[in-house]
Amino acid sequence: MAGLAPGTVRGYRARGEGLLPDPQLVLGGRALWSRPVAADWVEARERSAAGIGEVLATSPDNPMPRGIAALFDRLTEEYTHYFWGVPKRRRWWVIGQRNKEQVTAVARDLALFVVNDLDRIAGMDNQRDTLFYALRDQLRRGERLRPSSDWIMIAGPVARNLDWLIAHNPARARSLVGEVVGEADRSPELQLSRGTIARTLRECLRVSGTLPAEVYDGFFERALPAGLDNTTAQTD
Repeated sequence: MAGLAPGTVRGYRARGEGLLPDPQLVLGGRALWSRPVAADWVEARERSAAGIGEVLATSPDNPMPRGIAALFDRLTEEYTHYFWGVPKRRRWWVIGQRNKEQVTAVARDLALFVVNDLDRIAGMDNQRDTLFYALRDQLRRGERLRPSSDWIMIAGPVARNLDWLIAHNPARARSLVGEVVGEADRSPELQLSRGTIARTLRECLRVSGTLPAEVYDGFFERALPAGLDNTTAQTD
C-alpha cells in the first residue's frame, strides 16, 4: 500500500488496527488495492488520532506521547528515590528482601498507573476547552506583531499550554487546532483568514514551544485542514 511498508500493513491487519479498506483484489493470498484507494487511506490515517499519535510518539518502540513518556520517567525516578533513596524507607524494602531493581520496578508500576489516568487527574477535556477559549480570546484581542506580519502574537502562557497539550494528548490537540482554525469561518468579525490563524499557531509554538521543529511540522501536517498543512509565517 502506498506510503506504508508491507510489513506495517500486515501488522495492522493482524491486529485489526487502522481500519483498512476491503482489498480490491486478492492474488496469491496477498491483498491488493488500487493506488488512489491506498493514497486516500494513507492520508486519512495520517490525519487520524493514530497518525497524530505516531508523530508525537517517543520512538517507534514506545507509543507514549513525548510528554507522557517524560512524565513517566520523572515519576519513576522520584518514586524510586522516595522508596530507596531515603535510608529509613530503604529499610522497609531490605527487610522484605527487595533490592533496588525490584523497588524501581514497583516505582515504574506506580508511575504507569498515574500516566494512564492522566486524563482524569489533569481534567484533559476541561484543559482542552479552556485552551480553546484562551486562544480565541487571543485572536480577538491580539495585535499583529508588525504591520507587515501575517500572524498574531499569542501570550507565552497560552502558547506553552498548547505546547503541553500537544506533547501530552496529541489527539485532543488536533481537535483543538481544527476548532480554532474554524473560527475564521464562524467568527467573521475577527477578520482573520484560516491561513493567518494556522500561521499564528505555528509561530507561537516556534517562539514558546519545547518540542523539535520537525515534530511540530508533522503534527500540523496532520492536524490542519487540507491546504493549510504547509503554511508558514512570512518574514521580511
